[in-house]
Amino acid sequence: MTINDYNPGDGIPPHFDTHSPFEDAFCSLSLASGAVMSFFFNDKTQHLYIKPRSIVFFTGEARFVWEHSIALRRIDRVANDIFFRRRRLSLTFRKIRKTDCSCPFVNFCDSQKKKLTSVSPLSDYNLIADKTSVGK
Repeated sequence: MTINDYNPGDGIPPHFDTHSPFEDAFCSLSLASGAVMSFFFNDKTQHLYIKPRSIVFFTGEARFVWEHSIALRRIDRVANDIFFRRRRLSLTFRKIRKTDCSCPFVNFCDSQKKKLTSVSPLSDYNLIADKTSVGK
């Protein structure tokens, strides 16, 4: 569990949580005050007002692909309602991953990208170079 303490006006920059250290699903409980959380993927944006004492579950595409953030501001406007932020506590519950991540979102996965971009030496393939063709 991670506990974050936010003062009015505090926010979090756009990010998605790293794949390798934690399992797929996690949840975040927001206490004391609400805030608008914004979600981004490609050219799509969604805004969700997180009410006080509410919980948000992140799994699948929302967990691995969509970035989320909370803007730096003291007031959130939702439709015709205005919410003044107060001190907010966020309790985030995650399960530690004990194996490599094998999610289907390879292009976003820190552990799988390393495997895709790593280069093995030719000696790993037991190849015999033809000395006459080397350097030509």
